[in-house]
Amino acid sequence: MIECPECGSEVKNDPHGRKKIFCSDKCRNKNKNRRRIEKCKIKKKCEHCGIEYFAQNKKQKFCTVPCHAKNKYSHEGNFNKSCPTCKIDFNAHDTRKIYCSPECKNNAYEHICEQCGTNFKSILKTVNTVQGNAQELKQNTNQFVNVVVEDL
Repeated sequence: MIECPECGSEVKNDPHGRKKIFCSDKCRNKNKNRRRIEKCKIKKKCEHCGIEYFAQNKKQKFCTVPCHAKNKYSHEGNFNKSCPTCKIDFNAHDTRKIYCSPECKNNAYEHICEQCGTNFKSILKTVNTVQGNAQELKQNTNQFVNVVVEDL
């Protein structure tokens, strides 16, 4: 007879199946959650809401996934960027924004062939060759790889 480590009741095992440790899923989940909480000994303060919580690792900055999402998309300050199409400086609310407007984004896909003079569309993919500080990354966002899609 095996005793459940969570509640102490008898664990019934099937002779042909896998050996059970807990008497039920409820006890198994309760034990799993208790061990997870015991493992979290790093006390931190959430960078978004300010609540104190126990982090699962040293790098964790937010108490929950919703706090992380709210912080990611609601910055107090704006990011100053330069549009690669029209070369105008603009304020972006998200670090991933590249173009100042949808029109500039669409115009970035249109090109004129240098040899025959016909218009064509291309797919622009940024080359992520630089890893490091933001200044180097900003300088390298103007490098693109053009792939011809279709004639206009």
